[in-house]
Amino acid sequence: MTRRRILIAIGAIKALTEAGRRVPDDISVVGFDDLPRAPYVTPPLTTVRQNIREAGEGLVQGIVDLIEGKKIESRQTDPQLIVRKSCGA
Repeated sequence: MTRRRILIAIGAIKALTEAGRRVPDDISVVGFDDLPRAPYVTPPLTTVRQNIREAGEGLVQGIVDLIEGKKIESRQTDPQLIVRKSCGA
């Protein structure tokens, strides 16, 4: 799903440009997960970055705790907004 999200944002930029809209002058576009190609899109894609390793480790620990009969608690990671030129900021 991660790659699909950024591909949707990249596709949106392309479709908007083809429709005569200017990103970010007419509309802002923001992606999610900050994949390696995000800075190389034209304009560079503003995105939300999350620590996938930390999230994965938390998920695995939650599964282990569940198997061991322990109470599992909700975990949260802190995302980071990576501002590039697709949002006009």
